[in-house]
Amino acid sequence: MIRRATVLLTAIVAAIVVASGMGLSQTVPDSPRYAVKDLGILPGGSLNPDYGSIAYGINDSGEVVGVAPNSSSTHAFLYSDGQMQDLGTLPDGTESQSYDINNSGQIVGDSERVNWDGTRTSTAFLYKDGQTQNLNNLVPAGSSYLYSARAINTSGQIVGQLSRHAFLYSGGQIQDLGTLGGGVDRSSAFDLNDSG
Repeated sequence: MIRRATVLLTAIVAAIVVASGMGLSQTVPDSPRYAVKDLGILPGGSLNPDYGSIAYGINDSGEVVGVAPNSSSTHAFLYSDGQMQDLGTLPDGTESQSYDINNSGQIVGDSERVNWDGTRTSTAFLYKDGQTQNLNNLVPAGSSYLYSARAINTSGQIVGQLSRHAFLYSGGQIQDLGTLGGGVDRSSAFDLNDSG
């Protein structure tokens, strides 16, 4: 009786395996292969053991953005076609970071300046058509100050940080995204999808 139950159980398991397509001869497709590439540093930069190049964003064409040391500080970069390009800073900036790039090659980030009292102020920027623009100059007068732009989608919508809240820039207008409540008056936005 036990032998008959074992044979029956084995037959049921075999039938399930065959019905589910899990035959023993079935192979698993190869996983995608990736390679890690050292992007280097900006011209004139030196490798600091505590701070090297950092990549933050990549688009579908393989263009990479981030921050890297140059001869005097750190600057936003665009890595494209095997070359690292220094995106510079806004006119009064000393350092910059680029965080995201969309498939049109538009880049967002922030540029920092050192104030007269030694404090630092960040300013959101948009890099497009070879020019770095202060994002605050692209919004209506009287809008809240935009400190950092963190992501840009295919439509050119941008999210980031204004004074204490996250913002969405869309169609030339700024929308304060507010907070989730609960007594915390801070929020940040780090990414958005193509639907906004």
